[in-house]
Amino acid sequence: MKLEMRFFGGLKLSRGDGRLLDFNSEKGKALLCYLAVTGQIHSRAALAGLLWPESPEENARASLRRTLTGIRKIAPDSLIATRQTVGINPDTPILVDVAQFEEQAADKMNKDRLQKAAVLYEGDFLSQFFLPDAPVFERWVLGQRARLREMALETIQSLAAHFAEAREFETAVSYTRQLLDIEPWHESSHRELIRLLALSGQRSAALKQYETCSQILADELGVPPAADTTSLFEQIRDETLGAGNGNESLTADNNRQGLPDSPTRLLHNLPAAATPFVGREAELDSLSTLVADPQVRIITITGPGGMGKTRLALEAAGREFGLPSHFPDGVYFVSLAPLESADDLVASLAAAIGFQFQGSGEESEQLLNYLRQKRMLLIMDNFEHILEGRTLLAEISSRSAGITLLITSRERLQMRGEQLFPIQGLALAQTPAATTESPAASLFLQAARRSVMPDFQLLKGDGEHLQRICQLVEGMPLGLELAASWAGSLPLSEIAAEIEQSMKFLATEHHDVPQRHKSIAAALDASWRRLTSEQQRTFQELTIFNGGFTRETAVTVADASLPLLIILANQSWLSYDRQRDRYHIHELLRQYGAGKLHADPAHEREVRKKHSTFFCNYLHERESDWRRPRQLDVVREVRVEIDNIQRAWRWATAEGNSHLLAQGLDSLCNFYYREGRLMDAQNACRLAAEGLARIVAQQEAEDAACLVVWSRVLTWESNFAPDSERKENLLAQSQHVLDRAVQAGWDTTAEQANLFLYKSFAASDTDLEVSKRLANLGLELFRHLGDKIGETDALNVVGTNHLFQGDFDQAQGCLNDSL
Repeated sequence: MKLEMRFFGGLKLSRGDGRLLDFNSEKGKALLCYLAVTGQIHSRAALAGLLWPESPEENARASLRRTLTGIRKIAPDSLIATRQTVGINPDTPILVDVAQFEEQAADKMNKDRLQKAAVLYEGDFLSQFFLPDAPVFERWVLGQRARLREMALETIQSLAAHFAEAREFETAVSYTRQLLDIEPWHESSHRELIRLLALSGQRSAALKQYETCSQILADELGVPPAADTTSLFEQIRDETLGAGNGNESLTADNNRQGLPDSPTRLLHNLPAAATPFVGREAELDSLSTLVADPQVRIITITGPGGMGKTRLALEAAGREFGLPSHFPDGVYFVSLAPLESADDLVASLAAAIGFQFQGSGEESEQLLNYLRQKRMLLIMDNFEHILEGRTLLAEISSRSAGITLLITSRERLQMRGEQLFPIQGLALAQTPAATTESPAASLFLQAARRSVMPDFQLLKGDGEHLQRICQLVEGMPLGLELAASWAGSLPLSEIAAEIEQSMKFLATEHHDVPQRHKSIAAALDASWRRLTSEQQRTFQELTIFNGGFTRETAVTVADASLPLLIILANQSWLSYDRQRDRYHIHELLRQYGAGKLHADPAHEREVRKKHSTFFCNYLHERESDWRRPRQLDVVREVRVEIDNIQRAWRWATAEGNSHLLAQGLDSLCNFYYREGRLMDAQNACRLAAEGLARIVAQQEAEDAACLVVWSRVLTWESNFAPDSERKENLLAQSQHVLDRAVQAGWDTTAEQANLFLYKSFAASDTDLEVSKRLANLGLELFRHLGDKIGETDALNVVGTNHLFQGDFDQAQGCLNDSL
């Protein structure tokens, strides 16, 4: 059965013989429309979510099945469906006006096909068709409606210009009226119609059209006609413009009024790019989609200084050169960095778009009236220091439906309708071998070849160092370019080492670089000054974290309330990872804040102690879970925080803080053991032992508690020793230190029992009798303490020794007792 589906100007679904399809379900109409217009196969899950988003999945799928059944009854063979997918049957002849329109309008050089497209466009896509309980479908309709309207406007404008140029004024008038049917408030189209009527000898109709224009502008926008329109009216009224002035054509007027005279012309003042654009393909595609969406009016690209916000905005704007129908009145770049206050914003914007103020009227009002009917893309660069100017942006957005504002700012604007577009550094390589293929490395190499030597090449082994440089600056474009400026003076290994030591290394003396981009510190100083003293102090304290942090840890360690975290995130000092529920500080920002913290040693020590206390206690709280079913959960929890834990551990070892080391020791060593990170375990124990030895040596009297912790550390370290000799030496040292604790009056029964067990493990490779004897000594002490876990471990060792000696009955008895 042949079907006809017409969506322009409403919804009409009919058979090939003209009889309408009798749908009782609006959802059925919507589903058939969506499948026909997209022309794709869709999953049932996606379609259920599209039309029944508020229903549980099972209910939504059931509704979809019922709707599909209804469509099959009304339009048999129109669909193909499997258990998972649904689509339009390609074997069924279906005429879809949208598809016809797009096919005809695509051939921009063929006048006949464009005329067919203009005939097909009978009004907005699915006008007067609503599904208020399906917001996802409604958003799709709005997007299609805007896209198709833009195509129609471009097509009809092209036809009107063509026929005006050919002096076929009646036809040009017809197409210009069609433009006004689509956008009755567009004054430029009214002006063109007035001119065309006059050029075709219809003076009275031209004068009447001016009255119509005046009335529509007053009713719709509350403004009088522009001076150009009134001037044209007066010329026609006074008969100084008419059919005799035939050399004044629509195309000429279009050029004066900023309308495109061809589909490829676009007014702009965009600065030429000094360097090629690198990476960010996905971000650029997403941003370009947002810019082209008429429903998105304010887009704010946010990120720290030096992250490449301006470059991305300009690249996205440059893409509009091929799509003038989006912004026929131009794409303009407004540099706000030189402005000292928001008071200068109106003048700067006017200068950028070439608008001249008239008389003594309010300048902001003149500018807003000028922009009211324009369709422009305005790029407002570096907005963060004139946030008071948001009032003007709000006025532009509310009064000018055709203006899209693309903002770059280190801080979000906090405006209604604002679409945030945060960016991070360029993508990094995962391995040294793939380093040169990553966008971050490509930018470094491009900058090195530009500022050092055109034939700059990586030397053998440089891939690893370049990867490290990219990691240290976390892909920040400014950081990469500053690092590359040293490539002619230092090997990459030393550049990486210098960055790791201090961000102050990242600086340049190039004269053509803005002052705020001559160093990372300079890029951040202005943003830092905009923080309050409380915000500055909080950020300094947050830089103590390594590998990110949660809201809870931020509150405990840095007294950072949720409002403070939000403010810092809004100003690009922090980023929030929703999937991991963690905050992150870019490494160069962390170094910047850490430098501020380091300038106050007392404050820094206080913060480090709070950080170390929190994470050593974090380990202690999980100490009892290593033998329970929660063991895998604990491993995951510790793995997430291991960077913070290692920093906390290093501070505790440097301080020789026996209490904190005692809290964290068992969990940290258990984690390293289960993860197979033996070198990390050895280093952690060695640092702790050295720190405790130093503290003990400084004491006048032996601190028994400190000695006990020192002994425990040595015992744990023996478990990770690389050979038996080192293991025996560590156990001997542990016993010696434990004996000193006994002499200092400490009850070391628990520690001695554990030490016997470790000695038993060590002896099991060389002397089973000695191993068994030591295990039995430990067993007696564990039983004395009532330590069931220790008793179980000791029985396992004793039983295993009996097993190796062939004493199966004794082995079975011990192993049974251990259960």
